[in-house]
Amino acid sequence: KEILTEDLESLYKYLCRATPVFVPIYLDKEVKRLHFVAPILIYLGSFFNVRMRILIEERILGKNIHTDGNFEFVVQIGGKKICIFEANKNDIEQDIAQDLLGYEAVADIENSECVLGIITNYLLWSFFKSHEDYIEYEEATLTIVSGMLTKEG
Repeated sequence: KEILTEDLESLYKYLCRATPVFVPIYLDKEVKRLHFVAPILIYLGSFFNVRMRILIEERILGKNIHTDGNFEFVVQIGGKKICIFEANKNDIEQDIAQDLLGYEAVADIENSECVLGIITNYLLWSFFKSHEDYIEYEEATLTIVSGMLTKEG
C-alpha cells in the first residue's frame, strides 16, 4: 500500500518536535532512541488496514535449532512477524550478524522459509528479508543537521 505524503509529513512533524527534546540522539543512550523508533512503528502500522500488534522486548527461542532471537520489538501484521532489533550505534555489523541468527529462531518456530526484520539505531534503518538460502537487504538513513531532523538522506 502506498503511504500518503500527508501521513509521512505528520510523522516528520512529530519527529521534528521530539528530536530537540532528546538531543543528541545519535551520541546518547540506546534507550533514548527507542522513543523515536516506537512512534515510527506506530505510524507505519496505522497505514495498513489490518490489525497490528507491537510486542516489546521479545525473546524467541528456537525449537529445533540452538539459537534464540532477542528483539526490542516484534510487529505482528496479520499472520506475519517483523522482528526489530535496536543496533548498537558503534558496531552495527556485529548486530546484523546477531539479528540474522535470531531470524533463524523465528523461521524455526514459525516453520517459515522467509523472515522479515529491521535493524535500526534510529538514524540507520536496515531492512531484511531472510529466505532459506539468501537474504534481501535495503537501507535507509535519517539525517540530523544542527540537532534537527532533515528531509534529506
